[in-house]
Amino acid sequence: MVSHIARRASSLVILLVCSYTVGQEQPGPASASPMAADLNAQTPRPSFNDYPVKEIYRGQPAPPIITKEARWFRTRIREGARSDVQFAGHYTIPAWGCGADCIMFVVVDSVSGRVYNSGFSVVGLPFTWLDEHENEGEKMQFHPNSRLLKINACPNEENCGQYDYVMIDGKGLKLIRRQLLPAEFQPPPVFPQDSSQNHVASAPLSTNPANQAKSGSSLPAVFISVLPDVKAKSRVPVLLPSELPEPIGRATHAVQEADAGGYGITLYFKLGVGDSGFAANFSGDATPKYSPRELPNVAEVELAHSVRGFFRPISCGGSCAPVNLWWEDGGILYQIQLRLSSAVSEEDQEKTIEAVANSAILAGPR
Repeated sequence: MVSHIARRASSLVILLVCSYTVGQEQPGPASASPMAADLNAQTPRPSFNDYPVKEIYRGQPAPPIITKEARWFRTRIREGARSDVQFAGHYTIPAWGCGADCIMFVVVDSVSGRVYNSGFSVVGLPFTWLDEHENEGEKMQFHPNSRLLKINACPNEENCGQYDYVMIDGKGLKLIRRQLLPAEFQPPPVFPQDSSQNHVASAPLSTNPANQAKSGSSLPAVFISVLPDVKAKSRVPVLLPSELPEPIGRATHAVQEADAGGYGITLYFKLGVGDSGFAANFSGDATPKYSPRELPNVAEVELAHSVRGFFRPISCGGSCAPVNLWWEDGGILYQIQLRLSSAVSEEDQEKTIEAVANSAILAGPR
C-alpha cells in the first residue's frame, strides 16, 4: 500500500482514540478559543529564566492517577510519567500522536500522581510560515527548572500562533501570553453550518453548480484533475460520489496517491496548512490492516444495493475526528471521511455520509 494510504489508515485509528478528553483536572485556562485574540502580545515573549523553580524533585515518580476519561491513554500516560522530571520542578509531560503533525499531552505531577489535562491538541504551524520562521518549528518547549511552557502551534487546528503558559501548582496551566499569526496564515474555519445548512436530512447534498464538472458529468469538478492518475495507477475500482454535501462542496483542492492495491483522494479547503485544511477523504484498499468492526463506537448501517456499512459519528474531546463510513465490496474496503461541524446531530451526520456513500455505490466505478 502506498505511504499516503497507510498513513491515512493509521492516522484514522489514532484520531478515533485521541478524540476522547484526557481527564478533567484543568480544562479551562489552557483551552484555545475559536474567537481567540492576542493576549499581552505587545510585550516580548517571556524567557524560561523568568519563571524559575526552587528545586527539582529527584525521587521516585508517583504512579499517575488515571481517571475514567484518561483510560484510553493510560499506557502512554504511565510510560511518560516514569520519566525523570521534565517540567516545572516536579512534572512530566507524556505526549502522543493524534494524526499527521498533531500531538496531545497531559501534565503529570511526579510527587502526587495528579494528571492535568491540557485541554487541546497541538498541530504544527503552517509550512508557509515556517519557511521564514524556522526557529518556531518546535511545537513545545519546556525545561525541568522552569514553570514556563512555550507552544508554537495551532491548538485544536485553529488560532495558529505563539502561546506561553505558566504551571500553577494545584491548578494547572495558565495562559499568560498569546500572539496569533497574521490572518493569511490561519487555517480555514471548520464551517459551523448555520440553520440553512444544518437541516441535512431534507437536502443532504450540495446543489451548487460550481461543484459539478463543466462537461455535465455527475462527478464533482474537484475530482476531475486527479481521477485519471488514480485510475492509471490502481487496479482497485474507484468509487466517488456524484455530489458533495456542504461544507465539503466548497473544497477546492484534491490530492491523490495510488498504487495497484488501493487509492486515496483527499479534499482540502486550503493547502499548506496541514490537516487544518482537511475537508474529506475517499479511499479504497485491497489489503486493509484493520476491520471497522473492531473499532469503538461503530454502528452497522444498510447502504444502497443492500451493502453493509459501518458508521462512526464525529468524536470530540481534545480534538475532533471526522465522521466516518466504511463498507466492503468485492474484497475492497472503502472508506469515506467527512469534516462536518460537531454541532450537526449524530442522526444528520449519518444521513449525510450515507447519502454520499450511496451516491458513490450507485454511480459505480469511475
